[in-house]
Amino acid sequence: MRAQSGVALDDYEFFLFQDGILNVSTGSSANTQEVIGECCHAFESVFPEGTVNVSSYNLGVGLNFLRAEREIFDAETSFDQALFFEDDLVLGPRYFSICSRLLAMMHEDPRIGMVAAYGSFTATAEEQRHWSGGLVHMSQNWGFGLTRSFWKRRQQILEPYYRLIEYSDPRHLPHDKIYEYFAGLGYGQAATGQDGAIDVATCYLNAVRLMPYASNARYIGAVGLHSTPAAFAAAGFAQTVFVECEPDLTPPDEVRYRSMLERHRRILVDRRVDPLANRRQVYSFENPRTFVAAFVQPDSGMLYLHPSMKTGSFLISGKGLLASAEGTIIWGPYLPVSVGNYRCKAKVAIAGGGKFQFDVAVQGMDGFKIIRSFDFSGKLDVDFSLIVESHCRIEFRIACIGFQESTVVQPRLISFSDDGGAIA
Repeated sequence: MRAQSGVALDDYEFFLFQDGILNVSTGSSANTQEVIGECCHAFESVFPEGTVNVSSYNLGVGLNFLRAEREIFDAETSFDQALFFEDDLVLGPRYFSICSRLLAMMHEDPRIGMVAAYGSFTATAEEQRHWSGGLVHMSQNWGFGLTRSFWKRRQQILEPYYRLIEYSDPRHLPHDKIYEYFAGLGYGQAATGQDGAIDVATCYLNAVRLMPYASNARYIGAVGLHSTPAAFAAAGFAQTVFVECEPDLTPPDEVRYRSMLERHRRILVDRRVDPLANRRQVYSFENPRTFVAAFVQPDSGMLYLHPSMKTGSFLISGKGLLASAEGTIIWGPYLPVSVGNYRCKAKVAIAGGGKFQFDVAVQGMDGFKIIRSFDFSGKLDVDFSLIVESHCRIEFRIACIGFQESTVVQPRLISFSDDGGAIA
């Protein structure tokens, strides 16, 4: 960092956020006082004017980053922008100057959620010179730049995630609960660490993460919490070369921005639902896509159903599957969608007696909300339009207001398509 060119280091303040020793969730020690002392001494020897902040216990990567971000952006003397680094990234001489230009761009463009300058770590020198004129999507959250304004927007999405991991062993996060939270935002099984959560939150806010293609840093983390020498070698991290070429940091136009955002969003979504090849995609279930019980919560009468090829119906009995004659069947699939107009066709057949309510709900940043309801008994055949005002997950529910024993409910989603909007 001391070798940075093109910037005045006196304009920067340097902080070390050193994680602690004792993991309170396991009672074990993550490190020794001697090693932590060595880390602090190394920082102070290079940045004697810097600030050292040692945690009183071991937080893990995610919560230690959160601690640093809160100190930088949420304190009384908060900064408008900052660069965040781990100790396994060796910077090229122009890293700060490039990030400074990108951060200035980020202040002007709300579509940009994060920036960096490490570039393509496996590209050859010839490839870097050829492609030096463009900004690309960040593949990793390394050496990133962030503005206070976007961080505050992003924290509204990430706070529930941080509450889930607050008292967890960093090596054993509550994956199922994290997946459930991601699904509630309309996304699939991204990595459950803070990088995966940041990816989801940034996409949810319709923002992209940008860096130049040319390499300006070298990753050296061959051994660590998420790396081994074999994985490091297989990824090609040791092959990174620096090339002296001035990157063109022109912001993406609307077409390029939308392409980058939708491509990354699709990757996150596709980890849970069937791949969506293109815009104006139609979900069609004319073939026998059916549902069987996956999880029953008797106390609340809540029954969750998953797609399956085993049976075309679900038998609601009075023998413990539902605790009372009132409950809700949630049936899939969950459909992640973006802003637009949509058309839905669905059928529900009832063999038996009772009164039912077919609900269409959205689950997104503003929580859960039912947007269409149809009361019926016997059977339901609907064809209706929806207006979706924010990126969310569409969910289909059948409320059982009252039913007889041995009633069979056969829900079927015929199709769900966009009328000018986009399936995310």
